[in-house]
Amino acid sequence: MEQLFVYGTLCQPAIVKKIIGRTLLGIPATLRGYRRKTIHYYDENCFVIIPDRRSSVKGEILFVTKQELQLFDEYEYRIYVRKRVRLTNSQQAWTYVLRDETKFS
Repeated sequence: MEQLFVYGTLCQPAIVKKIIGRTLLGIPATLRGYRRKTIHYYDENCFVIIPDRRSSVKGEILFVTKQELQLFDEYEYRIYVRKRVRLTNSQQAWTYVLRDETKFS
């Protein structure tokens, strides 16, 4: 199983079920060295995380298969890129970070 750190829309069970066909129970987790930011993308507000070593982001860890991770990639590809991060509990997980910060400064 893969660990995926989520902090915004992917914390919503209905969205997760729409993407992978099942709901997941998330485990609370924190990511240091990033901050959450809201950007406007088309007609929606989206949460993203950007590097900021003085900040941290609260979210959840989801345990997913590699195939489900690919489905999340397809859902998030427009403005996010998947990146490996280390959480405050020393676990490594995947998360989605803003693909190009210069477009949304």
